[in-house]
Amino acid sequence: MGADIKLLRQQLGLSGRQLADLLGCSRSLLSLAELGQRTLSGPGADALNRLQALADTPQAKSAAGQPPLTKAAWSKLRKARQHVCNGKKAKLADLEETVDGLSALINVARAYAAANHASDQSDIKLAATIAHRKAAARLAILQRQMALLQIDIAGLQGQLAAIDEAMGGLGFF
Repeated sequence: MGADIKLLRQQLGLSGRQLADLLGCSRSLLSLAELGQRTLSGPGADALNRLQALADTPQAKSAAGQPPLTKAAWSKLRKARQHVCNGKKAKLADLEETVDGLSALINVARAYAAANHASDQSDIKLAATIAHRKAAARLAILQRQMALLQIDIAGLQGQLAAIDEAMGGLGFF
């Protein structure tokens, strides 16, 4: 498998750093994978499988030193990564809207609980306090999801930049 990764990298005309950026892993992990000492897993393995599928197109040659993938194949890869990035950006925008709504609900619940603090309506105060706490807990979860999405988006943008750099190096721009 390691030799296959190195062969694919050479076929794509990429440096180790460029392929590592595309796969979303470190250069050292890629080097170890090429030597057969480590395996790629998760998103890196998925990205490698997609790259291998592109390399299996009739236009691609399987031997090292042969012409790299065509401009159409690179464009297809870039379009796929951009689609994933756009989907994550849309999900992030939805989460931001939900967070804004929850923040407003928290403020209303907090104000309602404070306004009923001195009254005899302890059930109302308790319900408002519970609503406030549930909304605050959900808000914390959504904020963590947003942070993870922002990391994913940054990684995808790095991959897109690596694709653009590779395409530029091959004279496609």
